[in-house]
Amino acid sequence: MTGWPRLPSPDFDIDPDSGPRSILFNDGYASPAGAAAETETVFLDGIGAPSAWRDRPTFAIGETGFGLGLNFLMTWALWRRTAMPDACLHYVSVEGYPLDQHSLTRALQLYRDIPGLASLIDEICDRFPLRHAGFHRLSLDGGRVQLTLLFGPVEHSLSQLSGKMDAWYLDGFAPARNPDMWTAPVFRAIACRTKPGGRFATYTAAGHVRRGLEDVGFSVEKHPGFAHKRERLTGTLATPPDDEKAQTPWFSLPPTPADPGEVAIIGGGIAAQCCWHALKARGIEATLFDRAGPAGGMGANPVAMIAPKLPVNASLPGRLNALTFLKALAFYDGLGPTVWYDPRGAMQAAAEGVDSDDRQARLIDALDWPKDLITVTEVAGRSALSYPASGCLDPQAVRNVIGAPVESADINALIPIDGGWRLMDGDCGEVWSGRRVIVAAGGWTGRLLQAPWLEIRPSRGQVSWIKGDALPAGIPEQGIGFGGYLSPNITLRDGRRGRVLGSSFDAWPDPDGDTGWQVWSHDDHQRYAAEFAQVFSQAFDLSPPPAEAGWTGLRAMTGDRLPIAGPMPDAEAYGSDYGDLHHGRHWVDYPPARYRDGLYVLSGLGARGYQFSPLMAELLADMLAGMPLPLEKDLIEAVHPARFLIREMKRAGTP
Repeated sequence: MTGWPRLPSPDFDIDPDSGPRSILFNDGYASPAGAAAETETVFLDGIGAPSAWRDRPTFAIGETGFGLGLNFLMTWALWRRTAMPDACLHYVSVEGYPLDQHSLTRALQLYRDIPGLASLIDEICDRFPLRHAGFHRLSLDGGRVQLTLLFGPVEHSLSQLSGKMDAWYLDGFAPARNPDMWTAPVFRAIACRTKPGGRFATYTAAGHVRRGLEDVGFSVEKHPGFAHKRERLTGTLATPPDDEKAQTPWFSLPPTPADPGEVAIIGGGIAAQCCWHALKARGIEATLFDRAGPAGGMGANPVAMIAPKLPVNASLPGRLNALTFLKALAFYDGLGPTVWYDPRGAMQAAAEGVDSDDRQARLIDALDWPKDLITVTEVAGRSALSYPASGCLDPQAVRNVIGAPVESADINALIPIDGGWRLMDGDCGEVWSGRRVIVAAGGWTGRLLQAPWLEIRPSRGQVSWIKGDALPAGIPEQGIGFGGYLSPNITLRDGRRGRVLGSSFDAWPDPDGDTGWQVWSHDDHQRYAAEFAQVFSQAFDLSPPPAEAGWTGLRAMTGDRLPIAGPMPDAEAYGSDYGDLHHGRHWVDYPPARYRDGLYVLSGLGARGYQFSPLMAELLADMLAGMPLPLEKDLIEAVHPARFLIREMKRAGTP
């Protein structure tokens, strides 16, 4: 992919007589005869709600054509009244022409008088994502409702969707006006993403729609149509089609556990905390085990700056950076204002000889994001990207709001047992046993998993605290990235105020054998303080500021600078099944991937742990819960732990 895909305009208007309309498709977003009655009759009754989900801990609905979100809002309202208290609704909707937040808010005001919708309209309008191609996950109603919006062409979006639905709403604009929404490939993609016995409902009874759904295994029934429609269709998946053959079988995911039981999470940093938070939202109990105990983990460094690395072209890393950045902003905003330092905002100064005014202008144009998300500015005489909605986080405040309990344990071994795993502490012996484990242990992950092929590279990092008055007036108060970074003025736990300056990057292959990474280094401080002074020397008379205190820690880096998130491969089985990939055999000849049952990993987040963790944790939680995944397939494969094995096998055979 060479450019950031732009979503086409919805060409939206509100007709004073018929309500919201698409000028492009010359069709209405809702029936003038009554939007609520249409959703109840055609879709909710059509899938058998609420009986379909009564006594179910989870239920997944797919939709083609999100539109104004009225079907979603009506479903959400009924779910609140009728589902079990701890049940979770997953709602996945494809939309090729999404409205922006302002237009959606304007349109939905017309429907506030529908009983039960007013507060739901406020919540979705407040949280509605940016018009950016890809998958967007919204956690609503305190986590009881997970909405995944797939912005992009329907056939491509469905091809990137992983998961199976209990029911589908087929609600694109009329087949005669929007034929791309009603094609044989779309029907097959829907059938392949429907559980056996799953239902569909649609307002249309067009002949080619009925035949197309029957051809992919649905039994189809006709019913009296709503309002002026003569007939409508419902149906059940009676004959599930063969699943689409994965073109990358080595990345096929393991079967979902019927009941994951309690999950052990090894680690105490932001990755582990976000995993706990995501599992809790899905009704899955989890316990964190960390060598530093409740007081350690993510609380050491007093600042975490969120500033994405966005290329002009929409590469896989670029797309992942964009989506994880947008998710991170939504996630931390959802935790409340106390997790952000004042003032909000972050700037990234152009690197000399690399970035340029032209490149940054091209990026702004390519992304087509609003100015409250990204704009070009200047800092210290250099061009810079400004992220007004971002900023610097207080890690301890994040930890306090998430509230994950942490058990003190230095896990040094994972022992496979029948149907699960045993966690061993070197001093205390067995501390836990169960079926599912997530290893989110940062730089120790590779050692703990005994998997050097994961290419996790521990890297020592260091930051310094400097007095605020050590810097000249005029340096912006926001967080500033310049290769290193400078935080806003913050108040430390002991009451001192100042700014955090960092940071160093030093490979540290053996953090257990060589504990020198824990020692703060004046020489390292001088190095990044000098870099800071050099960057700002064009605008200020500045010497490298002295340090008053400092912190050190370990990052987990990967060679490709992408996170590692997913099920843990069985390396021996991979060697047996895929060891001859370098011979160029066709992918159809290979079996599905084999894994170390119940073992998952989240690591390799580098310097962007706070940016990557919320979305990567949701990905793992949905894998464990057996729900639709919040990320496109090609991005799931880009962060899959097996990618290192497969690259080596394609180059030279079994590692």
